[in-house]
Amino acid sequence: MRDYSQNIKLAILATSVLAVILVSFLSYYTGDFSLEVIYAPAILLPSWYAGRLQGLIVTILSGAGIFLSYYFFNAQSMAMHYVNMGLEVVVLTTSAYQHRH
Repeated sequence: MRDYSQNIKLAILATSVLAVILVSFLSYYTGDFSLEVIYAPAILLPSWYAGRLQGLIVTILSGAGIFLSYYFFNAQSMAMHYVNMGLEVVVLTTSAYQHRH
């Protein structure tokens, strides 16, 4: 049986993954890509409380969510969206690595 802290870490990771999925769908359906700032707390929470690996897992999922929402939205200037997406993923990855666990 897992100890209490392991269960908390899994709950934090699951909640963060669900938040990433929700924000990705909202970005796609509304076309409002400014919602992506919500990814930051979803990444920082598991990074701080569950560990760097969990933060990176959520960062990778966030990058995939950002990419898919841009790709399927059919934005007029895809090049600018890809540059913006790349910068956002770099910032989010850096945020995940700032934690000293």
